[in-house]
Amino acid sequence: MSDWNNRFTHLIRQSRPNLWGNWALAPTIQPGAVGFVDTSTGAFKLVEETVPSLAVKEKLVSSSWKLSSEGVSRQQADVKGEASVIDPHSGLSLKPEVEFVWRFQNKDSIASEFAIAKEVAVTDLGILNDQYTWLLAAAEKVGFAQNGKIAQGFGVITEVVYAKSGLNIGANDKDASYTLGGTVKGLHALLGEKGPGGSVRASYSYSRETHSLDKHVWPATEGEVASELIPVAFAFSSFEGRTVLPAWRGRVNGLSLFLDSKASKGTTYITKAKLSYSVNGKRVNEPVTTISGGLSGSFANIPVNAQELEIELVFKGVFKDVRQTLSWAVPVAQWPAGVMHIDLTGTWPGQPKATIREDLNTGI
Repeated sequence: MSDWNNRFTHLIRQSRPNLWGNWALAPTIQPGAVGFVDTSTGAFKLVEETVPSLAVKEKLVSSSWKLSSEGVSRQQADVKGEASVIDPHSGLSLKPEVEFVWRFQNKDSIASEFAIAKEVAVTDLGILNDQYTWLLAAAEKVGFAQNGKIAQGFGVITEVVYAKSGLNIGANDKDASYTLGGTVKGLHALLGEKGPGGSVRASYSYSRETHSLDKHVWPATEGEVASELIPVAFAFSSFEGRTVLPAWRGRVNGLSLFLDSKASKGTTYITKAKLSYSVNGKRVNEPVTTISGGLSGSFANIPVNAQELEIELVFKGVFKDVRQTLSWAVPVAQWPAGVMHIDLTGTWPGQPKATIREDLNTGI
C-alpha cells in the first residue's frame, strides 16, 4: 500500500516547502493542536486539543489548489442520458450537465484539487516558549521528552490551510480513473475554479471509478453541500530541547552549510571561508576552507546545538581582499531542514558577494 500522506507532502513542498499534507482530511488538524508527527507517514497524532492562551489570525483566501503527479490528466465531457438529481442549492430536479474524469496512467500517482477558503496561523510563536512547562508535560505522556527536554517530532500545529471542498485521489493501480458528474457551476465551484465564495454551491451529483483508488472527497456525500471547512495542509513547530524549531520538516541530527561558486552567476574569485560557533559555551573554529572559482565547498557535521554561528568569507583580490560576514544566533531554528546554501558570485574586477539561496528544500 502506498504511503499517500508522504507522497502528498512531497508534492506540496515543491511550492510550499514548510507544509505537511493532510491526505485523509483529518479534522484533528487545527491551529494550536498539540501532538507529534509520525515521520514514517507524515501523519499528525493528537495529544492535546490546544495550547493554553494561544491566539490565531485568519487570512481569507479564494483560490484553486491543484497538484498532480506525472501521468495524471483531467478531462471534461458533456453528459447525456443520466437520471435527474436534486440540486442541493435550489431543491430543483436537474439533469447532470458534465463529467470531470481524472485518469491515472501510473500506479501511486496523485490528483489533489480544492477550493481554498482561508489560512489560519498562530499569532505569536513566543507562546511556545511561554508554555514550555505545559508542553513538556504533554510530551512526557507520549515518550517525547527526556531529562526535562522535548524531543524533535513533538510540537504544535502553527498554520493550517483550509478548503471549502475538493478531493485527494491516489491510484493503487495503473490506468485507474475517477469521475464526478454534476452541473458545470457546481463542479467548478467544488474545485475552486470559480472561487470558493459566491452564490454557487460546490457539489457533485454522482461519482464512479475504475480500478483501485484511495480517495478523500469533500463533501463526502453525493448531492450535499459542505457545511464545514476541511484542513488540507499544515505547518508544524517542534523542539530541540528548549529551542523552538519553526516550520519543522523532519528530524535534524546535524547542521550543514554549503558554499557554491558555480551558480548561474558564478565567481572568478578564490574565496576563503572561516566558520566558528559555540557549543555548550565553548567557541569552536573549523579549519579554513578554500573555494576556487567555479567550484564548491561545505562544512558538514556541525553540531545541532551549535549557537552564535558565524562565517567570514574572504574574496581574494589582486590589491585588496573583500570580506563579508554572515551569522545566525540559533541555526537549528533558522536553517530549514538543518541546511544552509550560500552562493558566491562576482567576476573580477567587479564586486563579489555572498547570497543566501532561496529555500528550495522539499525533503521530508
